[in-house]
Amino acid sequence: MSHANVSGAERAAMLTHRRQASEHPPSVLVGREEFARMMEIRLSSFNNYSSKGLIGPTSRRIGRHYRWHRAEIEAWLARVGADGRLMDDSTWPAVWTSLQQ
Repeated sequence: MSHANVSGAERAAMLTHRRQASEHPPSVLVGREEFARMMEIRLSSFNNYSSKGLIGPTSRRIGRHYRWHRAEIEAWLARVGADGRLMDDSTWPAVWTSLQQ
């Protein structure tokens, strides 16, 4: 299912439902595979979007792997623009900073 036509509130509700349905609490840090699942896209698409700067949340390198904060991903996915697009890596960091204040 594509999230292009899903409102931010609907997406937040879906994420909340998924989190509550889980037997184990979700980890704070998320890898590429889990991030792609959260977006409901293939890993290859995620890698393509990431290489083009279309993934807004900032990754952290831990050893050889990149990780993202789950809370930041969820906030990012909940803020779809009027055109159905998510913020890219040039616009999202400022929004995320303002949300944390």
